[in-house]
Amino acid sequence: MPLWSGSSLAVTYEDYRSWLTIYDTGIDYPVVQGEDDLYYAAHDIDGKSSITGMIYLSYQNSPNFSDNYNVIFGHHIDGASMFGNLDKYMAESYGLEHQTGILILPDSAYDLTVFSCILTSAYDPMIYTAGDRNIEEILDYVKGED
Repeated sequence: MPLWSGSSLAVTYEDYRSWLTIYDTGIDYPVVQGEDDLYYAAHDIDGKSSITGMIYLSYQNSPNFSDNYNVIFGHHIDGASMFGNLDKYMAESYGLEHQTGILILPDSAYDLTVFSCILTSAYDPMIYTAGDRNIEEILDYVKGED
C-alpha cells in the first residue's frame, strides 16, 4: 500500500476519494473527484494547473463508489505513467498476468479484478456515462452483444 494513501488524504484533500492500484502495472495513484469531469483533467490534487492532471472519479458517481457503474478517468501518458500501460491489456497474455488490484477508500478497501479491455471512443456514452446503471447492459455491450 502506498505510504500516503488512506484516511489522512481524505482529511487533507476535500476531493480525495480513494487510492487505485493495479498490481505490477505502474497504476498506483490517488483518485479525486471534482464538480465536473474537466477540472482534474488539467489540475493536480493541490488545485495547481497540470498538463497531466489527476486520476479522477466521474462527477456523476457517488463519492463512496456505491454506484453499479463507476468511471475513473486518467490520461494515457507515454512512458507508462498514469494510465499509459492500459493499452498493454490489448494483448491477452498481459491481461491474464495483470488482473488484480485494490481500491482503497478512507474507510474500506475493495479487491479488483480486470476482466475485460475494449478500445472505444472517448465520447462513447455507453462507456463514459457513469452512475447507477444497468450493469448487464454494459457487460453485453463490452462483449459485443449489444
